[in-house]
Parts: sequence; C-alpha cells; structure tokens
Amino acid sequence: MKPIIPFCCLLALWACNEGAKNNTVTDSVPLKPDTAVAPALRQDTAKALYISDLRKGDTLIPKKVYADTLTFIKYNDDGDDALFVCVKNKDTMALIFNAADAPALNNGDLVALQWKLDLYAPAGDPEFSYPSEYVVDYRLLQPGKVTRLKKNYALLKCSYSDKEVSDWGKTAIEEAVWYYIANTTDTVIRKTIDVEHAPLEYRIEQNNNGGNSSVNNIIFATTNQPVLKRMFFNVETPYSLSE
Repeated sequence: MKPIIPFCCLLALWACNEGAKNNTVTDSVPLKPDTAVAPALRQDTAKALYISDLRKGDTLIPKKVYADTLTFIKYNDDGDDALFVCVKNKDTMALIFNAADAPALNNGDLVALQWKLDLYAPAGDPEFSYPSEYVVDYRLLQPGKVTRLKKNYALLKCSYSDKEVSDWGKTAIEEAVWYYIANTTDTVIRKTIDVEHAPLEYRIEQNNNGGNSSVNNIIFATTNQPVLKRMFFNVETPYSLSE
C-alpha cells in the first residue's frame, strides 16, 4: 500500500522549494559597492568639488582669485608644504603658502588675503589630488596687539631650565608668550609692561606633574618677583598659553 501524502504537506514542500530557489537567486545578485567605503576616485579630477570654508555654501571656480579679510594666526612650515594659518568667523583654516619668505605677520594681525582653489597633489601620494586653498598675495590691514607691543617693548627675556626643548618648541612658546602678554588683563603684568616698562622674564620648565611631555610650565618673573605667574604651554594647542 502506497503512503498517501496529504495535499497540505505537498503545498508546504513546494513553498520550501520555491523559497530555496528565491534565496539562491537573491544571493547570486552582485551587491552594489557601498559608496561610503569605496576607494576615492583618483583619475577623474574634473569631477572634484571646489568648496572652501572661506566661502561656505558656494561652489567655487578653479584657479579664480578671491579676496577676503581675515585674522592671521601662524606660519607653519613643519610639513611638506608651508601653511598660512588664519581665522575667519571663528573658523580656523590653513592655506598653502608657496612664497620663499615667511610672512612678516604676528598672531592677531588683520590681513587682506588673495587666494585661489587649485588641485593639490600630496608629496607621498601625488595621484590622489584634491582641491585646496593657496595664498596668492596678502597685505597687512591693521596690526594686532602683538605687532604693536613688539614695536614698543623690547624687554622680554627667556630662560630654559628644560634643556630638551626643540627649536620648534622654543619658537612656538615664544609666539604664545607674546600673544599672552599682549592680550592679558593681569594687572601685575600690565603694570610691568605698560607703566613701569620693566623687564619681564619667562622660564620654560619641564612639566613633572603626571609626566606629560607635551606640556611645559611657563613661569613669568620680574626683578623683584621670581614667580610672578605660572602658565602652561601645550603642543596640542600651540597658539596660546593656559592657566
């Protein structure tokens, strides 16, 4: 006697077979690459998007010269390309600066800047080009507090108890110290500089608190006060001192 398979069971078996076929077809369809993780297009630079924080919301024209007024912060020549670091509307940005000489500017100077967007090819990966800002020309519009103070005060001295400070560190700390004493409202420092026109010294010391090698102690002193004020310089925030 042949076994009788109920009709409902046959339907179930048919459904399972169809499901298996559907799964097989679906799995064999190639997936589209995820554009979020797909490698950047290296060859078609014509499709590069020319935008800049200097002109937010605008699509710019390659190699066209634009003009803006902004505040200079620092000249940085530590990498493959020198950078003109500046700020506009609280946005800090760095433009490539190809001139032979460093800009004769100080932190806080107001400048008229001519700049352009052009393709930049990194030294280590020249095929991976992308749009970047370049300085075309600049002009000092208004000297900042640091520039004005340097013209009128030549009595700032420096000493080092931390002998391991690099030349880069010495320059960065000096710039941060000038910016601090030009802008601080500390009454003793203001009196020393503006009223007494007396010498002001800053000492660079190692930070032995927690062993953080990226932080230096900065001790301000006068002839009568060996410890006038203690500040800190952090290489992660190199443009100013902190208390």
